Amino acid sequence: MPLRQGTRPDVPHRVDLWDFQNAISAARTAGDKAARVIALGQAAQLCRGVLAEGLTCGWIDERRGPQTRIQADVLSQLAELQERDDPEAALDVLERIMVLNPDPEETWRRIIRLRLRLNRRDQARNTAALLRKRLQELGVRPIRETERLFSEL
Repeated sequence: MPLRQGTRPDVPHRVDLWDFQNAISAARTAGDKAARVIALGQAAQLCRGVLAEGLTCGWIDERRGPQTRIQADVLSQLAELQERDDPEAALDVLERIMVLNPDPEETWRRIIRLRLRLNRRDQARNTAALLRKRLQELGVRPIRETERLFSEL
């Protein structure tokens, strides 16, 4: 999430981070699924990368890691709400999580399962191969659920 300050005639100062936080608040108080999807979608549009990437200063350095996790969580929630009705959109959102944080096995498994659901078995196998490689690079064994998914492929 690059830190971008823009101006509009009706709002003297706008900051993506503030808009993101407002969208999250709207999602929390949304009265129904549709409103929640809209609010999370607005927040997701502002998930464009690591907070103020390349900028070094104390308060941003302290917020960068937690903000990345918050962005990944927002994207994950949005994907979960979209998986049943719009699996293509959910897949796009899950792939955006991978840009922010490529390590969680759960996100990889969700992508593989969605690709299988969309009858993209070759893409699911390719994703599984990338996950295997990533886990090897990290020196980590896949958890049992991941192993089961690998065996299904």
